[in-house]
Amino acid sequence: CIVYDYRPLQCRSYPFWGSNLISETAWNELEKNCPGVNKGKLHTKEQIERWLEIIEEESLVAPL
Repeated sequence: CIVYDYRPLQCRSYPFWGSNLISETAWNELEKNCPGVNKGKLHTKEQIERWLEIIEEESLVAPL
């Protein structure tokens, strides 16, 4: 799909959402239901933290 690389950050950053990273137990529970968890490209801690910062910043911006 040619639009895959243009997905919104919310989609591109899944499953690295705060609720999934809150604990190892939360991550392990997610793995049971999401076949992509712990597979595929590895992302650095810094990259994941930046995604979370951007998502938080975007959620603070009121829609027009």
